[in-house]
Amino acid sequence: MAVTKNNPNTIHLGGPITLINEYVALGAITPGMLVEYHNDSGTLKWDVHDAAADVQIPYVALNQAELNKEVDDAYAAGDLVAVGALTVGSQFWGIIPSGQNISPAAYLQSNGDGKLKAATADTAAAAVAKFQAVETSGGAVTADTRIRVEVVR
Repeated sequence: MAVTKNNPNTIHLGGPITLINEYVALGAITPGMLVEYHNDSGTLKWDVHDAAADVQIPYVALNQAELNKEVDDAYAAGDLVAVGALTVGSQFWGIIPSGQNISPAAYLQSNGDGKLKAATADTAAAAVAKFQAVETSGGAVTADTRIRVEVVR
């Protein structure tokens, strides 16, 4: 008998997390995206992680269930953003862009736009790839797709 895997409809799936809920969005952010701090004229704000080659601190934009917001309800510039600071062993429902073909246990890194992509051998060895896929993407995806991801470094 096969067990159907339903979409979790939440970003944080389990494991250690520290909630950071005190800074606003610099621009549009979709829950599940990797985010980072940005200095906006002396004011700290969240924005999507924008450099694929950087070692990413695992900050992930969360959905705001307490406000009846779902995973596809994006934050707009100026919205207070709920962010999870994740550590090794934490799992979340991340986003991969069109064209990615992710296998279970594949190392992932930032795509430079808040999403995740398959790591290269060089970035996996250099610890840029801080994430690992917990499930397959089901082949090359043709649109932004969510998959379960674990923080491994």
